[in-house]
Amino acid sequence: MIKLFFDSEDALWGMIVGALVLGLAGSLPGNIKIPFNKEILIGALVLYVPIILMDIGHEVHDLSRHPFFILLSILHSLVDLAIVVGFFGLFFNFNLSYVSQFIVPLLKNASTLIYVGYFFLVGNFIWLIIYPFVM
Repeated sequence: MIKLFFDSEDALWGMIVGALVLGLAGSLPGNIKIPFNKEILIGALVLYVPIILMDIGHEVHDLSRHPFFILLSILHSLVDLAIVVGFFGLFFNFNLSYVSQFIVPLLKNASTLIYVGYFFLVGNFIWLIIYPFVM
């Protein structure tokens, strides 16, 4: 399974998504406003889905690392994917059983958006930092 450009592209893209989610919540440091933040976030999420799927495929295909890190990476990617699908349900108002029932109501709350934004930002930053050491 190939990656698009390099091995840790999903972590960088996740950090970008995290910053955009924080912008959507109005919680960027310095009260920075991003014009067309919702539209940019939707575009970033659309591009993030195949990157997440390629990352999961890469993890399954390349079993040369420690099994704990492979499992943790796949789990983190699945949580990322669930949140992204939740955003799609929120923005496009479609109904998926568990997503609409559990994730979408959380994403309607501004304080939860801050936690989600920091999950994307900090979680992917940690993966970016530890990636060279778990190779």
